[in-house]
Amino acid sequence: MPPSLTVVGTGFLIAGHSTAEMRSAVESADVLLHLVADEPTRGWLATLNPRHESLYDAYRDGVSRSESYAEMVERMLAPLAKGQRVCAAFYGHPGVFATPGHEAIRRARAVGIQARMLPAVSAEDCLFADLEIDPGQLGCQSYEASYFLLRKRTFDPTSLLVLWQIGGIGVSTFQREPIWNREGLRLLADTLQQHYPADHEVVVYRASGLPVCPPQIDRIPLSGLGDADVSIASTLLVPPRGVPDAKACAVARLGLPQAPVRGRAGTVLARPPAEAKRPGRLTVVGLGYSVAGQVTLQTEALITQAEQLFFLVTDPVSGDWLRDLNPTAESLHRGYREGESGERAVEEMVARIQDAVTAGKEVVAAFTGHPGIFLHMAHEAMAAVRAEGHAARLLPGVSFEDCLIADLGLDPAQQGRSLFEATDLVTRPRTLDTTTALVVLQPGCVGVAHYRPEREAYAPGLRALAEALAHHYPPEHPVWVYEAAHLPIFQPVVHRVPLRRLDRAPVSVVSTLYVPPLMTARRDELMASRLTATLEASRSAKVAV
Repeated sequence: MPPSLTVVGTGFLIAGHSTAEMRSAVESADVLLHLVADEPTRGWLATLNPRHESLYDAYRDGVSRSESYAEMVERMLAPLAKGQRVCAAFYGHPGVFATPGHEAIRRARAVGIQARMLPAVSAEDCLFADLEIDPGQLGCQSYEASYFLLRKRTFDPTSLLVLWQIGGIGVSTFQREPIWNREGLRLLADTLQQHYPADHEVVVYRASGLPVCPPQIDRIPLSGLGDADVSIASTLLVPPRGVPDAKACAVARLGLPQAPVRGRAGTVLARPPAEAKRPGRLTVVGLGYSVAGQVTLQTEALITQAEQLFFLVTDPVSGDWLRDLNPTAESLHRGYREGESGERAVEEMVARIQDAVTAGKEVVAAFTGHPGIFLHMAHEAMAAVRAEGHAARLLPGVSFEDCLIADLGLDPAQQGRSLFEATDLVTRPRTLDTTTALVVLQPGCVGVAHYRPEREAYAPGLRALAEALAHHYPPEHPVWVYEAAHLPIFQPVVHRVPLRRLDRAPVSVVSTLYVPPLMTARRDELMASRLTATLEASRSAKVAV
């Protein structure tokens, strides 16, 4: 076998967040290098591949993290020169706040070595699941905390704001203390109070690595952030400051009765559920996008054991696989009927799930991707069964953005990321930070209020979206049209077009748009060339086989 590099992620739940494609890459490697946050995960990786070595010793007190990252890259590349197949495993998603993986892939490809990144459950996936947040409801902006403070950011306080590594603001060298800079945290609190009231509730969050331990979820007023219980791994979530009024002209142009809000207005942050008093429980899970390959070990076990399994997937192969795992599996897709509203379909699907839980069954509802992202049916189903006294929970899954990050070679830590649902972006006066990456959900469904079987984008809505983006970006600015691959034999769909041609681009109802920051358009020219070359090489290899 020729040398190759595969960069994978372990997620956060020991073994439980591992995917089938991740475990296959780890087990088949000649050399396994890993950087994980806990000893149990290191021990578990050792059981998968005895030829393993930790990269953690590259971190040293007082040494710049950039120097440590450079050392890790060299250690990943060295075995490739010997003709070995290398797998590098990082905790969480290997491309999020993880510079070494991206750099090692870039350098390996530069000398003709096959290199790839596989998506994994990220810290943000866990945050959305544990706090039961749908970032598609009112948008979500994400920044590394130091980057947010040191560069003047133009952000939208009427959407979610997520800030990472709030315990290490302004510190570039590795330290072993839980929090690296308390004064930096206080500066962040003061800065945010220029945009939010002092009593605005925020959440300090940290994902759990053990199924028996709950995540850290501390709800505090913004004024108390400076003295909060925070570590270097803590994340800050700032909920929206109200909902912006709709743009009446845009709503009328799309023929909508009003600007839509996904889910129930005001339910951006779920409160801790009341104690369940009746038998029957609902667990909502995600399947990722590669059939069977991106399902976590935890999710697969729950699907197999469920007394009743419901699913809503975007391909027939996944449906067949789920029926093989659990003979009780039923598709929810029949709830969609041409010409009827999506809300009516959601009501029917929720009722079917609710009836099974009311009957006292252990019910699993499985959805493509991450079950909490742009899937308000999942949130509605949990609210319905809880209202009747049953237990309900939401587990993280590999999201479309996880796949996009891996396939396009992006790291949202570099410039930050803004995410908006396309219809929301058109119908509300959103403030866009054009110096950060923009991800637009469902660009093919702008203004669509009823189910339609066509796969192609709704043309009037796509034109409206292109015009809305033209207020912020120049006509030649690149836009990437992306769709994740559902089978390992296929490549992701990636089209790069100038903004002026977006309304004629091959956008479908399952496409996502990636709009690079204005300042990095030139860098993206190089990224486009590298991606095109990589996809062509992969296609040629498959044809040869």
